[in-house]
Amino acid sequence: MKTKSILSPHSEKEIIQAVHQAQESNRSIHCFSAGFNWGYGTNSAIDNQAIHLDLSQMNQIISFDKDLGILKIEPGVTQGDLQAYLEKNNYDYHVPNNGAGHRASIMGNALERGFGIAPLQDHASSILSIRGILSDGSIYESALKEIDPKLADCFSWGVGPQLDKMVSQSSWIIVTEMSIQLKKRQECTDIILLTFSEAQLGQIILMLQNLMSEMEGSIGSIKIFNRKQVIKNNDSLINRIFFSYDEWFLTIVIYSHSLTRNSIIKLTKKRIRQFLKAKVSILNSGKIHFLTKLFSLIPGNESSEHFFKIKDLNEMMNLARGRTSEVGFKALDVDFDYLKNDQFDFAKFDKKLVWFSPICPLIPARALQLIDLVRTLNVDSEFKFKTYTWTILNQRTLALVMPIVYDFDKNENFWEWYKKIHIEMKEKGFIPYRFHNEMMPTLREDLLPHYYGHVKKFENAMNPNSLILKGRY
Repeated sequence: MKTKSILSPHSEKEIIQAVHQAQESNRSIHCFSAGFNWGYGTNSAIDNQAIHLDLSQMNQIISFDKDLGILKIEPGVTQGDLQAYLEKNNYDYHVPNNGAGHRASIMGNALERGFGIAPLQDHASSILSIRGILSDGSIYESALKEIDPKLADCFSWGVGPQLDKMVSQSSWIIVTEMSIQLKKRQECTDIILLTFSEAQLGQIILMLQNLMSEMEGSIGSIKIFNRKQVIKNNDSLINRIFFSYDEWFLTIVIYSHSLTRNSIIKLTKKRIRQFLKAKVSILNSGKIHFLTKLFSLIPGNESSEHFFKIKDLNEMMNLARGRTSEVGFKALDVDFDYLKNDQFDFAKFDKKLVWFSPICPLIPARALQLIDLVRTLNVDSEFKFKTYTWTILNQRTLALVMPIVYDFDKNENFWEWYKKIHIEMKEKGFIPYRFHNEMMPTLREDLLPHYYGHVKKFENAMNPNSLILKGRY
């Protein structure tokens, strides 16, 4: 049996050497940037005999054009690295965050088509150009790099067939450099908060459909959480200030200039109230500062429920302002107190995390059909969806993101059930936007067999013998 090999290259030259080593030993290569792809397989390979390339040591911020917002990075650059760099140089730009915290890889999340809260919340869409190593050891670069590297970053489509767009969720290249677009922070950031009942979910989806078509340029992010994910203590004073006792909790991030802020918020509130009567609250840095100062006057407040609520509201605002935060993982499962620890690592616990994230059209009937289907899947199953997050991805698309946390000793039963629910979702016209390593055969053979017949032709040409990332996408 071949032993597991883990290499930590510091340069493209060392990666090319690893590719040749894999060719000579008839092994595949599994590469990862930071290894914190929790819920989708972390840093594990599908091929047990693969040579692992840990690219976290290639962690240089190569360049940043502060005028155009073009950032060029290596694979190991994390959200925390970028935040420190921007703050050190007084560059007022958003970090492309996603609630996974400062250790998460920027390049890895973009290649996996992750999304977050900052203005460019679809992180794959921010990719401008790439450079990487192919399975024969040769170097690939975006088309216009041959003309002018800056032009390649400015016009990401290039000329002719656009191979760069086939890099995300693929397995034909080891990306070593990537240029991405960053967005400047606007002067004002506000979060509109409201709660609504289960019966109003269809109205809310219709309202958001209209809001996105009219005001997409001013809205940075829209998310809907189920109450259990957000609120533990119904009697908390913070809850009484901001929330009612409804089942669902909606956040709308608004970016604006001081000259347009009031009119944009007024119009947003008006559009909301055209569809439902609800208590609409506005959260911003000034209000959080006031609450923090107010509760600092209470003796022993650091251990109170109010303190933690204010801290979570501040974390939410940090995400909206384009800073890193672990708040996304803190909301995974309200039963686990250890998630309050900023340094937690699911890979070191005796429970396993897997995400299930189906997408659907931004249409009320389809959204209601999806949530009903998910709740049906919860019945008579030992594996439960406990928290739900709707994310509006664009003017047309919703994603329903749900974590499942289970004991390792139930692993075999889990994957049998997990595959079954994917098949049931397909029958109803739904599919996740992203897949766990264990589900790759199901994706290829059961969910999208016709499409992957074409993918295989491309793969045979660009990645013969599946040398790179064997079995993934």
